[in-house]
Amino acid sequence: MEIGIIGLPQTGKKTLFNLLTHGTSAATQGPDRSAKKANIGLSKVHDDRLNQLATKYNPKAVTPAIIQYLLLPKLSKNSEENRETFTAISTVDAICHVVRAFDNEAVFHLDGTVDPLRDVEYVHAELLLADLIFCETRIERLNKDIKRKHDLTKEKELALMKRIEEHLNGEKPLRVMPLNDEEKKILNAYPFLTRKNMIIALNVNENDLTSDEFRQRVEASCVTDGIHCMQVSLKIEEELAEIEDTAERETFFDELGINRSALEKITQLSYAALNRISFFTVGEDEVRAWTVHHRACAPQAGGAIHSDIERGFIRAEHMHFADLVSLGTEQKVKEAGKLSLKGKDYQVQDGDILHFLFNV
Repeated sequence: MEIGIIGLPQTGKKTLFNLLTHGTSAATQGPDRSAKKANIGLSKVHDDRLNQLATKYNPKAVTPAIIQYLLLPKLSKNSEENRETFTAISTVDAICHVVRAFDNEAVFHLDGTVDPLRDVEYVHAELLLADLIFCETRIERLNKDIKRKHDLTKEKELALMKRIEEHLNGEKPLRVMPLNDEEKKILNAYPFLTRKNMIIALNVNENDLTSDEFRQRVEASCVTDGIHCMQVSLKIEEELAEIEDTAERETFFDELGINRSALEKITQLSYAALNRISFFTVGEDEVRAWTVHHRACAPQAGGAIHSDIERGFIRAEHMHFADLVSLGTEQKVKEAGKLSLKGKDYQVQDGDILHFLFNV
């Protein structure tokens, strides 16, 4: 799972990336040596359920799920200069757009004033334009190919591309365009940017943390575009990251009137943007969170652990986190009839606890 972090200059995207990846990352560069470097880092997924399971089982190891973040080159107000970043975006699974919503005279803004809605709309328009340019180029190519040789497959694709062109001209992202499985398969081969789910992270002042004004305004403007929206004060998050004592950190939270770190929220929104869920395996040796697609069936979930489990899947012993917590022990879960066996067609749910039986 890879999420690309984008934004205009001086929005805080590098700070967010460093906080999510704890400052440990590696620079990557494409085959073109003149290309700007992007940074890749790994982030442990914050999940209170994993901590509760670890308390119950006291295992030798506790292993959280991992999300990979890619810090992309900054955007500008020049469409030509943004092409490198858009090329990099085409490889990620989802996008996190960091938007400045804080005033600070010491930090310049490209437009001279802070206006989150303006910046969101600008980036939205740039992504739509990039997709539209690609679509028009593809339509031109398909028309030429069909004139040379009749091809039913290409005619179907041409019809799809014309629908996409019309949709994009309506200033709507492709993520909200109805597509059947065959059409999705065709588009998977192409670098359409607005098909990717997006998170908008509004970087606000400390004093605005307890107010939802900025988030509500931005959310209202993109509610029909399938975008997840949240707000964060990266200045506060940096201060939180320096506090090692848990009790002191909790006091800091209380003083600010917030109940949890925004970094926890952003990893959860990342799961939503990626259409992923978590299931758990538990035991004395290890308690671990695993990540699968939200439509994954039991054998595919086993495959996330090891390919042999998927290949030789027999059944999975199943209970749910909520039942274990409410009832207290595995034995009580069993006595309540909440422990069951699941077959190949069982669709895994977020919070499932599974033990796989397989034979290869």
